[in-house]
Amino acid sequence: MRRRAVLLLLAALFLTGLTGCVGDHRAELLEIGLRHPGGYICSHRDTHGGFHGDGETEIRFYVPDIREEDLCGLPGWQEGPLPEGMETILYGGEYEGVHYGAYPESAPAGEIAYWFFLDRQNEKTHYTEEELWAVRNRPSANFTVALWLRTEQTIWYYRFDS
Repeated sequence: MRRRAVLLLLAALFLTGLTGCVGDHRAELLEIGLRHPGGYICSHRDTHGGFHGDGETEIRFYVPDIREEDLCGLPGWQEGPLPEGMETILYGGEYEGVHYGAYPESAPAGEIAYWFFLDRQNEKTHYTEEELWAVRNRPSANFTVALWLRTEQTIWYYRFDS
């Protein structure tokens, strides 16, 4: 009897841990407009710290239940492909003779069906190419990017604070 109770308790803890994975990062999902995507976290990295809280957060969510219809009407989400300014933020590149490095260590490559961007120094739902380039030319940057990779059924979340 006692053994059965212990096994049931362990099973309940295990199942709670599985269903709570995405719930642990509810704030990140809400920031990009997703309420109940289901799924779980594939990877997580966070370097925020210090007095000002500068750093990077990178999370890859496996979300098999997300569909195009779920993202197409959400504020800040736009259909791919990425504009040149966003590509340069994520992957680096050259603009007007200046070479720019990528912000994240490893932005995902692949078919980007939808993308999200929020510049916390200029909050809007849609950004022009010039506004995306302006992020590179400021002394500090505070933004969030999310990419939905349809074929991988993942959402990649990236937050940068300097």
